[in-house]
Amino acid sequence: MSGGYFDYIFAAQAPGFRHGEVQYIQDRLEDDTIPDLLQLIAGRDYRPEIIKTFDDALETIKKAAIYLKRIDWLVSDDDGEEEYTKKLAEALEGLAKIQGENHD
Repeated sequence: MSGGYFDYIFAAQAPGFRHGEVQYIQDRLEDDTIPDLLQLIAGRDYRPEIIKTFDDALETIKKAAIYLKRIDWLVSDDDGEEEYTKKLAEALEGLAKIQGENHD
């Protein structure tokens, strides 16, 4: 496992934050094991525009996770600037492709 910069920062500065929580969140998002939109709204009768905000939020969270991981690896000296730029672009392109497939 690489990275870890944000885990150390948050563990040192945020009351109640435990070391490893950022990595745990990154792993869940990377493995796509965050709650599915349908699980979040099961049994509820939200208007379509409300459901759309849930979908938008999940897409934003996944994009933020990509940035968090790539920045984490850069500032932890696991990746250099060139690797950072390349891996960030690849991850964002991959996410856009998946999101496009899910919206078709």
